[in-house]
This record gives sequence, structure tokens and C-alpha cells, in this order.
Amino acid sequence: MSKILFSEDQVCELRMNPYVKNVTQKAITYTDEFKEQAVKAHCEGRSPRQIFIAAGFQIEVIGITRADSSLNRWTNMSHRYDGYTDLRHTKSKGRSRNKPRSPVEEIAYLKDKLEYLEQENEFLKKLKAAERQAMWESQLKSNMKSSTK
Repeated sequence: MSKILFSEDQVCELRMNPYVKNVTQKAITYTDEFKEQAVKAHCEGRSPRQIFIAAGFQIEVIGITRADSSLNRWTNMSHRYDGYTDLRHTKSKGRSRNKPRSPVEEIAYLKDKLEYLEQENEFLKKLKAAERQAMWESQLKSNMKSSTK
């Protein structure tokens, strides 16, 4: 998503374009029809700038970087089974954490976890020893101060 925000006037202007499904200050959602036409035109050799201008967009408003990245994303989407379907609103949030592991994966996972916990225990032992040393030194200093008075 671009860091450049659209003004209210730009948002209103973009909403009037027939190839825009939705627009906010941060993002534009284009129609599937426009995505298909744009990918086809790009495969025929037209530049993203030419495609967006021909569709009625002001390239100064959208930005050439946004046009380039959108066209690249749509080209990749055109090869998917789902096509141009927007996957941002699906319930899927990535790989499931509850997916069962194979025995080999489980062994590797447990070995890594064991190694991590052993390192953590060593660190805690050293920390506890350092705390005891600091406590002992502070008591030694306080005893020396009281004996000199």
C-alpha cells in the first residue's frame, strides 16, 4: 500500500471513474474488468502509464509506481486459479498453526525446542549467579562501611 494519501477531491474524482470499485484515502480497488483489460493491453506491449491514461485516470494522482505495482500484481493474479479475485477479505490468515506435523517434523521441532530451553536454562543459571554475586558484594561493602565507623 502506498504511503501517499489521496485528498478528498482526488477520492471523489477517482470514485467517478467506471473502473474503480472502491477508493479510500489510502487505496484504490479496481474492477475485475479493468484488471483483465489492463493485463491484456500490457501483454500487447502498452506501458502502465498508457493503460491508466486510456482508462481515464490521471497518472499524477495515481502515481506511476502505484500503476506499475498494480499491473505487476494483476499479471501474477491472472495466472492463478482464482483469477482476479481479491483474497484480502477471506477468513484465511495464512498457514494454520494447528496443522499436524509429520513424525520427522515433530522430532525436528522438539529438538529445536529442547535446545532453546537448554540455552534459556543456562542463561537463567548465569543470571542467578550474577545476582548472588552482586548481592554478596553489596553486603560486603555495607559491612566494611559499618566496621570503619
